[in-house]
Amino acid sequence: MLGTAGRSSGADTSWTVMVYMANDSTSPLPSGDNINAMEAAQQAPGTSILVLLDEPGEGNSRILDVQHDPNPDQMTIVSTTVDDNDEVIGPSGEVNTGDATTLANFIKFSTSHWPADRYVLILWGHGAGWDGLCLDGIDMLTLVELKEGLSDARSTLGRSLDMIAVDACVEATFETLYQVRACADYFVAAQTNIPYQGFPYYQILTALEEAPNQEPAAFGGVIVDEYIAWSAVNSQNSATLAVFDLAEIASVINALIKLSEQGLRYDSIFHSSIHTAMASAECYDAEWTFDIGDFLVRLSGSDVPLEMKALATDVFVAYSKMVTRFDKFDHPDPLDGINVTGATGAIIYAPSTSLFDTRYLDLDLSTTNWDEFGKSARLVAQTNESEVGPVIYYGDSDSDGKMDLAALAWSNPYPNVTAWVFRDSPHGMTYVKTYESDASSITISGIAGDLIVSASASVNGSAVSYSELSITLHGASTIEVQLLLDGTSVSEGYDVRVVSTNLTDYAEAVSGKFYARLAVPTQVAVGQLVQIEVLNEAGVIVSTSHAFVPDDHATVDIEILHEEIQQQTDFYVLLLFSILPGLFVLAFSIMMYVDFKKKQRAA
Repeated sequence: MLGTAGRSSGADTSWTVMVYMANDSTSPLPSGDNINAMEAAQQAPGTSILVLLDEPGEGNSRILDVQHDPNPDQMTIVSTTVDDNDEVIGPSGEVNTGDATTLANFIKFSTSHWPADRYVLILWGHGAGWDGLCLDGIDMLTLVELKEGLSDARSTLGRSLDMIAVDACVEATFETLYQVRACADYFVAAQTNIPYQGFPYYQILTALEEAPNQEPAAFGGVIVDEYIAWSAVNSQNSATLAVFDLAEIASVINALIKLSEQGLRYDSIFHSSIHTAMASAECYDAEWTFDIGDFLVRLSGSDVPLEMKALATDVFVAYSKMVTRFDKFDHPDPLDGINVTGATGAIIYAPSTSLFDTRYLDLDLSTTNWDEFGKSARLVAQTNESEVGPVIYYGDSDSDGKMDLAALAWSNPYPNVTAWVFRDSPHGMTYVKTYESDASSITISGIAGDLIVSASASVNGSAVSYSELSITLHGASTIEVQLLLDGTSVSEGYDVRVVSTNLTDYAEAVSGKFYARLAVPTQVAVGQLVQIEVLNEAGVIVSTSHAFVPDDHATVDIEILHEEIQQQTDFYVLLLFSILPGLFVLAFSIMMYVDFKKKQRAA
């Protein structure tokens, strides 16, 4: 008996939800309760729910086409058993859910016989983080096999699944996310343990029935909301759940690679700080399996080089874009004592050099340098003293009496020296540029302002010297102003001036445009907000605008108001200021009256 799901006559979005229910283990989970919860929920036209159920024992595997049970109090499964013609289960009547082929065949069978607009796969069972999930006896679906099965199904389906949700413990790992990145658009999982009862399927599927046209990301958010709300009432443990946009993971990994590179480079002289940030990050399931966001926050706030702090922030920003929905319920069980106060959605493992962790090398994440960084950081190792840093020599390249370049010179010959330049701006410290040399010297030029330089020297890829230097270099920043009247460029009869604290500087008119050349940092700082004023021949301001002082050059277009509009605007401004005192008095009187009435009622 095969299904024919597709678009309904009402043109609602159709869904095929595939539940890969791996329950053939020595610690079975309440599969019957979960299926009954699925049956209790109504299904929208065009929505199909298929369950591959593998219970303890031999020859009892089956595929169920979930049907609505109008009597939710009875615990008998009323769903239809599907004859799969040996496409999934085979003549033996038994499947191994720890086998990639079983997963691939179930997805291909479900999507071919129950075609739909949206495909959701739920991986149900026991989870072991980066080691695998969906236990069958002593076999487990490793992450390598998970990718293999999903990739096989994807090639047949011709596209990725819309969403994978994991009703199993601790599978919101970076290792899992990166492994399945090409096989689904969204991924829903918990970084902590899932309660014995699993997801609240009645609430989740009812929400899908009520809004079948919702996007997969929104449906993922529904799963998160319903699960956390259910956990707050029914679970004795802390709970977390997140939705991940797998299209964003490439950006996260690229940023993580850059951070890991610097972490490996600086480990010799900053090992203690890196190790402490990693060791103190919030952990849930196992030692050295920690919340990635909490680690990044701790690292960026620790005593590490500025570039590592900046790169940790870059990873966190990219990671935050990947997490489209996250919620948690902090209720530590007296036995496990697990808090999730620092949880942000996903965990990551820092592998060791043990024989057990050699399997980590099979994962896609090990093709990056994260595993090497993790191994190095988790070791208890000595932190070396930094060797002598560079001497600073200032220079004036244009002979105007202002220092506009700085040369950093190391006394020892090093095969590699690096300088990361940051600017102390009104918006905080911002990254500007990186210099690198093999000549034990670096010249910084073309950058103006109050600068912080993170300077280091390396031997065989490992930093042996680090210095944080403060320098001030002088330069100019130009703001180009184009005046427009009714969309036409004008310049005659107008002046332009730039105004900020302790600055009033008139722009120079050249070929129909105005150029304000500002001295940095004596007049202004890069990133500072300045006001640009347009004056007519009588010296009256006819238009204003604002701009941030650029590194080098910026262009601003300013529309000049007609005189009658300007006068009308001035009139309303004067009128506003004339009535404001009265409004304040009125508001204060109303406030006092309301307060009086409250006290009167209380009395």
